[in-house]
Amino acid sequence: MNLKTAVERFKIPFALSLSKGERDFESHPMGERRKNRSCFDKLSTNGFFCVLTAVFRMKRFPATCLAALAMAAGAAQAAPAEKAAPAIFMVLEQGSRSGVSIQQFGTIRDKASLRALWQQHGKGASPPQAMPEVDFSKEMVVAAFAGQKSTGGYQLNLTGLNRRGGQLSISFSLTQPGPDCIVTQALTQPYVIVKIAQSNKPVNFQLAARTFSCVTGNLL
Repeated sequence: MNLKTAVERFKIPFALSLSKGERDFESHPMGERRKNRSCFDKLSTNGFFCVLTAVFRMKRFPATCLAALAMAAGAAQAAPAEKAAPAIFMVLEQGSRSGVSIQQFGTIRDKASLRALWQQHGKGASPPQAMPEVDFSKEMVVAAFAGQKSTGGYQLNLTGLNRRGGQLSISFSLTQPGPDCIVTQALTQPYVIVKIAQSNKPVNFQLAARTFSCVTGNLL
């Protein structure tokens, strides 16, 4: 809860006559003349700093507003709601040709598992692709395969990687060609393989498909 929201909730009105105290308040560089103002008006118009300035510059400042200000400050200091923390990743390899022809998503946390995946992924490739270097004491691999497609024009991207609480959420987007696209008439297997910081948290994978127009370049 921010300061303005907190004060608005209390809704403690008061009015000030055009006394020297009010004129002093309105002479503040951020001030604004307004009759029958509420505590929230002062906060929303002039901000927390301006209200504090008014407290010291005005000879009489309503006790109700001071109380609201104190309660609002306490509310504003309350712990914020937990937010998803974005994680950093590095793309190791991405393309449309893979020996993995079925849709699958997974994490690899050791070198032996990566070697087995790499053999399957590189099946049929000539020359064989070198396995990427990964420090599994600090890193792990996330591999996503979209499955076999009947044409070219597909691309798989990692679009979101967030840590929230005890879970790691990973989002992918599969971009597919629209009916106005001229594409390669060949089987393709879109994939993306990345490495991220090592984690033992459970992983939640999400995949969203979107179609684009080759004429306009926009999503359909």
